[in-house]
Amino acid sequence: MKKCIALLMVLSMAFMVSGCFDDPDDEDYILTLIAAGRDGGSTVPEEIYEKEGTQITLPGPDSYSRLGFTLAGWNTEEDGSGTVYLPGASFTMPGENNTLYAQWSFAPSTLDYRDFATVTGGTYTHTDTSGYETHSYTHTLDPYRIAKYEVTYELWYVVYLWACDNGYEFDIDHLGAEGHPGSYGSFPGGDKFEPVQNIGWCDAIVWCNAYSELSGYTPVYLSAEETVLRDAGDNNACNQALWDHDADGYRLPSEAEWQYAASNRGTLPYDYPAGSNDSYLNEAANVLVAWYRPNAYSVGESHPDYGTHPVGTKDANALDLYDMSGNSTEWCWDWYAASPTEAQTNYTGPETASRRVMRGGSYGDYAQYIIVGARMSGDPATTSCGYRLARNAE
Repeated sequence: MKKCIALLMVLSMAFMVSGCFDDPDDEDYILTLIAAGRDGGSTVPEEIYEKEGTQITLPGPDSYSRLGFTLAGWNTEEDGSGTVYLPGASFTMPGENNTLYAQWSFAPSTLDYRDFATVTGGTYTHTDTSGYETHSYTHTLDPYRIAKYEVTYELWYVVYLWACDNGYEFDIDHLGAEGHPGSYGSFPGGDKFEPVQNIGWCDAIVWCNAYSELSGYTPVYLSAEETVLRDAGDNNACNQALWDHDADGYRLPSEAEWQYAASNRGTLPYDYPAGSNDSYLNEAANVLVAWYRPNAYSVGESHPDYGTHPVGTKDANALDLYDMSGNSTEWCWDWYAASPTEAQTNYTGPETASRRVMRGGSYGDYAQYIIVGARMSGDPATTSCGYRLARNAE
């Protein structure tokens, strides 16, 4: 079942000049101000009744807030194609009823934990494990960028709301959760910096496209017809997704990119957690770099350390990447299949399979699943976890 949950609160607020509303009479006209998306906005419309020629001061940039955005002005058309009025500008009541719509500008600098690290390319020995067997091959990667942090609930929420208003569709069963345990789809609260949870692979790639478009970048993921993927509920289209390697937008890392970054460009042994100085058998070393089963699950649900934690609270690895081991399992781009046996360059997995790669392990996983070489997988339509972003190198 697909549905884009409309969490936007639509505000129709009246702002008066004299300090009180007059009862409308035959000479009054109505000005309605619509500020869709305002934090905590009222759904009850209020209208300004004033006579023709009355000067009305429009709400300024600090009149109210919208998470991740600033008020850029007012417009006579909802899509911004009409007459523009700056915040706080004077509006002269015309001789007819009028509606003005708030125009919001994305303000990413107001959101935390969005930093990226640049990973230089190189050739390394890629060793991974899917259980008790290990596989190795020589791999060469071009440079790229990868997020220092897992996508937080706050960032997910801001982009999600914008996407719902701009032609994107998401799966109702994979509405983002504010960490674990956490509420689903609500306005970000005290756990807003925990990694978003309950995200399906299809939802993750469609969200990446929305974030790219919102940020002014070219979306990465295309349908088989080479149109931008916008519907996470269309599993068939998502399973046939194409990766536009020339696009500069946000995307999931490939499995190889993920492990290359987690292992500090292939220098860390495959059986070490990211950032650790010893193998996963050393619990004292593990807890310095990861939230995982002993310190975030076995403590019990009543313990304050149970579940996911704010990103970046454990030690980073040598590339300044946090939570590559534990906290939240992360989606990668690749279909899941046996690892290659021959040398590869920029390998991105097989053309098709039934499951997608997951990496890093979660707060509930045992130590062997949080090592940099551990491979996991999930159904792209039904499995859920968190994710980390990547981008092409500048």
